[in-house]
Amino acid sequence: MNIEQRLSQLEKELAASKRRHRWTLSVLLLILTLGLLTQGYSSPGADQPPLHEVRAQQFVLVDERGNIRGRLGMIDNEPTLLLRDEHSEIRIGRRTDRYSTFLGINDVRGEIRLGLRTARDGPVLFLQDERGGEVTGPLLDNGLR
Repeated sequence: MNIEQRLSQLEKELAASKRRHRWTLSVLLLILTLGLLTQGYSSPGADQPPLHEVRAQQFVLVDERGNIRGRLGMIDNEPTLLLRDEHSEIRIGRRTDRYSTFLGINDVRGEIRLGLRTARDGPVLFLQDERGGEVTGPLLDNGLR
């Protein structure tokens, strides 16, 4: 084999080697890309133990349309829980300040119908009708007032 033939054979081998390296690199990049894409679609934390503690200023619960339906957070530097209906009216609210804790259950218009407050001088339970008047009944008249 003369030098020209040998040089021609080396050029062919080099070209074939380059093709193999390009295919190998392409397959590796494809595998890496697919791996990264599937990583984003796997359920987060499924293979990891749960966190022992989560710290945040607030948690917001949204429905499938992105509307805020609940909020647990700090309002005026006091812990607060609010749950809203599909019309964004507050239906249940809980708030704590340095003097008392309040739990209110509202009607569809957002008006308080039932309230429970714990204060320094004792608990307070009140019911209101649709006009805002106080509701009385046997349970309230028997000493739970």
